[in-house]
Amino acid sequence: NIIEDEECENCNADSLYWRAKKYLTTKIGKDAIKKMVIEDKVAERLVLRITVPMMTTNGSFTKKQEGELEYRLTLRFKDSRYKYQFGNFVHVEPMDGVSGKTNRTYHEHYMRLKKGFQQTDKYLLAAEAEVKLVVEGLKKSLREPYQPDEDDW
Repeated sequence: NIIEDEECENCNADSLYWRAKKYLTTKIGKDAIKKMVIEDKVAERLVLRITVPMMTTNGSFTKKQEGELEYRLTLRFKDSRYKYQFGNFVHVEPMDGVSGKTNRTYHEHYMRLKKGFQQTDKYLLAAEAEVKLVVEGLKKSLREPYQPDEDDW
């Protein structure tokens, strides 16, 4: 999606870039985000491969971690607007036993299932909830002017 705000006074590309980077650093963590960056062009583009715990909901009050959710987040910045794009959703879960191997299932597989989709819909809903959470946080943090930390002088 593309978000435009022509009336914003402090929405040049570099300010939007630094605000988005600050939001993602606080959400994911300073050390973890360094490992997740694929491409980083200051004030232009930020591409990340994010891995978070996949929390599924069974009913209104029950949450359970079902492995990890890995996805690609691309942010592009121009003056008074930015674009975000999510893709390559993968469900990563450890295989049974002591081998230490993981099973990686792309969400396209879950979307095309004709049988057993009742079991896998919760994975798609967990990915949707993660996307909504990140988009909401980005919109909120990119609306406010950039406030550098005490350490960023």
